[in-house]
Amino acid sequence: MEKNKLLFSVLIILIVIIAIVGIYVAFNFNNPQEDSLENNTTAVAQEINNQTQQSSENPIDENRPVNDPNYKGYNPLHESEITPDGWNPREHEVSRTQYEDGTYRIDYDDGYFRICDENGYVITYGY
Repeated sequence: MEKNKLLFSVLIILIVIIAIVGIYVAFNFNNPQEDSLENNTTAVAQEINNQTQQSSENPIDENRPVNDPNYKGYNPLHESEITPDGWNPREHEVSRTQYEDGTYRIDYDDGYFRICDENGYVITYGY
């Protein structure tokens, strides 16, 4: 008789555990709103990560003026960029002169100079 009561108690406990697991599974796997919310959040996070990665890849390009007639060449170099012919301005810089309007002049060891805007983009250049 004692064995029967123990067996019956174990059986009842197993049935209750199976019922709880079944209810948990039913509510967590059949909720389409929760699934779409999770997927939507993932997509937005991925998009933000891509934008952050793209903008951090080349911070010089963020403020580069494009087709602005105030800049010589309409697509100005940044003062720190190596020119297409391989000339590195950082290796040849001699002095800088800051102007009141935020622009500045950079003089180089060969007599070349550049006038740059407040963001470092070359407005004009010469000897």
